[in-house]
Amino acid sequence: MLTTWLMFAQEEGAKQPPPQPFEMMLLMMALPILLFFFLFRSRSRQEREQEQVTKTLNKNDKVVTLAGIYGTVVSVSETEDEVIVKVDDNTRLRMVKRAIARNLTREDNLQAEREKQKQEKAAK
Repeated sequence: MLTTWLMFAQEEGAKQPPPQPFEMMLLMMALPILLFFFLFRSRSRQEREQEQVTKTLNKNDKVVTLAGIYGTVVSVSETEDEVIVKVDDNTRLRMVKRAIARNLTREDNLQAEREKQKQEKAAK
């Protein structure tokens, strides 16, 4: 692969150097390491965001579960890893906190704060 890049960089009539086994081995080792680094970083960011969602759950927050169910938090257990979500008038679901994908109330509050800060900057 490295020799292919070198081929494009050289003149048409220039002689190509033979492929170096060390360069090829280095490239073959570097690609999986870089791929792992980017995947690991993405996963850890998602885990931090999920942890933030579960920590900030409060009563009356509007949420979306991992299954795509919209509801309102009725109660959050501090001792156990569970939350009760009201889906309809007479329907309540008891689920683990990690089943909550998004906290819509928190997202709306953060969006309103950002817009307020933008307006304050624009006014200055």
